[in-house]
Amino acid sequence: MKILGETDDGYILQATKDEVARCVGVSSRFAYGAQQLKVGVVIQVNAMYDQISSWRARRTDIEAAQRMLRATADLLGPVVPLVEPEAKGEELS
Repeated sequence: MKILGETDDGYILQATKDEVARCVGVSSRFAYGAQQLKVGVVIQVNAMYDQISSWRARRTDIEAAQRMLRATADLLGPVVPLVEPEAKGEELS
């Protein structure tokens, strides 16, 4: 990406299609979603930054939630049946 010029409060940029695709969170210009990138599309960079910044700020909380969910999943492991199924040819007395 290259800065070509300035506007009153910003820059005029030159970027490859892949660079722009990466800026909006897709892997390349061929990835799903990149086809929507056309001249005139507004890319909400500030909103994307705010979301990522929020995730970083809440990293500890997110990691604690991950640990709690994993521990809960471990508790939901194999369940021992209360009554064993009847074996073939044998009767329960």
